[in-house]
Amino acid sequence: MEAHQAQEEHAERAIARVLEAERQAREAIARCAEERARLVSEAQAGALAIAARGERRIGALRARMAQATEQQIAALQRRPVDEESIGPAERVTERLQRAVAAVADELAGGAE
Repeated sequence: MEAHQAQEEHAERAIARVLEAERQAREAIARCAEERARLVSEAQAGALAIAARGERRIGALRARMAQATEQQIAALQRRPVDEESIGPAERVTERLQRAVAAVADELAGGAE
């Protein structure tokens, strides 16, 4: 009977160790879930901060572009018109295209 009793005690200790291991595993899983939730929350906050900073930068760039465009228009309006240099419509179109390209280059350079 003692052998049987010893076997039962051994089995009970083994079951107790298994139950303890399961409890520890559940606790570890719970800690991992909490850590995951914290990391997701931090990542979301970081993404929102990046998006907000990007929106601010885009807004500032748009404002600079609008101001530069207004300045270019004002400068063009202040220039006297030389009726003799206007010439045929094709030359006017070419000059206009060059002026637009120059403004675009200037704005692109100002964005860097």
